Amino acid sequence: MGVPPGSDLFDDVVKVGVELMTNSVCHAQCSRDVLISLTIEGYVLTIEAEDGDPRPLCTDDVPAWHGLGRMSAVARAHSGDLRAVVDAEAGAKTVRVRLCVPGFL
Repeated sequence: MGVPPGSDLFDDVVKVGVELMTNSVCHAQCSRDVLISLTIEGYVLTIEAEDGDPRPLCTDDVPAWHGLGRMSAVARAHSGDLRAVVDAEAGAKTVRVRLCVPGFL
């Protein structure tokens, strides 16, 4: 079935995707290459941005007006979460936003 265009969920997915891309392009000092992916597994929709910047990203106590804060709030509104995973060996970081969307998928 998927996510219906024009729905609140669709708008939230677009907002998160744009914010992930913007953050990676603006803040990844080691690389301007960004890989954005969207996957659906069961009732979980995951949006990820991987960039070539292995610096850790603090996702604790981020102000609500901050891009990470807005994405975290969107994730929580959909019973999901935001996580940053650093792969030091690969020299990369992935920021992952998961949304639980049982009513749409």
